[in-house]
Amino acid sequence: MVSRYAVPLAMLLCGLAAAALLGHAFAHALGNSHDNDWGPARALLHGLDPYKLYLSCLACTKPVFVPAVAPMYPASGLILLWPFAVLPWPVARAAWAVLNLLFGAGLVLLLHRLFPAEGRWRSLALAFIALFAGAPFLTNLAIGQHAVFALGWFVVALWADRRGNAALAAASLAAAWFKYTLTFPLSLIFLVRGRLAPVVGALAIHVGLTGFAAVWTGSSPLDLLLGPLRVAHVVHRAGHLDVFGLAMRLGLTPKLLPIAAASALTLAVLLAARRSRPRDDLALLCLLSLFAYAVVYHLAYDLVVLVIPLFYVLHRMPAWRELQGLERAWWVMLAVLLTWTWFIDSPVQMMKAQHIGWVVRAYPFYYAATAAWFYATTAVGILTVGDWFGKSARISP
Repeated sequence: MVSRYAVPLAMLLCGLAAAALLGHAFAHALGNSHDNDWGPARALLHGLDPYKLYLSCLACTKPVFVPAVAPMYPASGLILLWPFAVLPWPVARAAWAVLNLLFGAGLVLLLHRLFPAEGRWRSLALAFIALFAGAPFLTNLAIGQHAVFALGWFVVALWADRRGNAALAAASLAAAWFKYTLTFPLSLIFLVRGRLAPVVGALAIHVGLTGFAAVWTGSSPLDLLLGPLRVAHVVHRAGHLDVFGLAMRLGLTPKLLPIAAASALTLAVLLAARRSRPRDDLALLCLLSLFAYAVVYHLAYDLVVLVIPLFYVLHRMPAWRELQGLERAWWVMLAVLLTWTWFIDSPVQMMKAQHIGWVVRAYPFYYAATAAWFYATTAVGILTVGDWFGKSARISP
């Protein structure tokens, strides 16, 4: 009797804990979220170049945008925020918080639809609990970031492409490219699988929107394209676990080494993707999620991209005995990475922020261990997805 109700009871308690954490983050978002780029989108709506505005006022005592934010998203993406930018700031802040909740729920439901696992309701419930209780999603919600928004549109593009709706897939992929640092690498799956129409369509949409923004603001398209990169160069802060962030934290000022590392990783992932099993999109997307986080600037809240590896873990869990060799090792490493970065890291960061002595002293070793585990997981994923040793289990979603 106890064993029969133990799992549902545990899931209920975890669900209640996730709801409490979610409520706290949502309340913070209603009053204090600031990172949703409402200001740059509103400036562009009024015919102003947000990048020139920001760069021309670096020494100003009063922020250019309210709330203060550095505009690092493309102008073609900011146009997509115009329905949100027409709202007054307090209303826009609340609307974005609700939108993040909806996109989070949609992300789980569509991934579950695309890659169903055995024990459907349990895997779905576990996915909801894990995402909504995980620090990356809660931070995205609390500060108003765009990772969930972009990932949500990307999964819509996958779903539309699978249903043969090329127009919806292209439009959704174009919206997903708003946060291109996450979704460009993920979009490699369309190229590897020979599904070019959504990519070409999304590219055409962004070219058209960039041209429109250039005419609208009286700027050159090249200035608008380079604007986010110029702003990012000025901001110039270390990323979390990406190769360039690691180089900055190690004090390696020359760019040659991180560029070489990113190039080598890109080549290895592309080779693995070309060798991947044609029907195993989930494993390839899982690897591309790790790759996306590794090669471009990211902060810890962007680890919400591990929602795709979460579904890989859930999908393979019932077939654990059928997994062989590297795939079994990769499953374990991904499960540990998810638990570590979504649930363990946040308390560590809080203790570090409160200057608890032993945590501050041990943190360099902790950070090094996190980075080592992340890249070891990526390396095993390259070997697994590429099936380099021909020993992985033949399990497809």
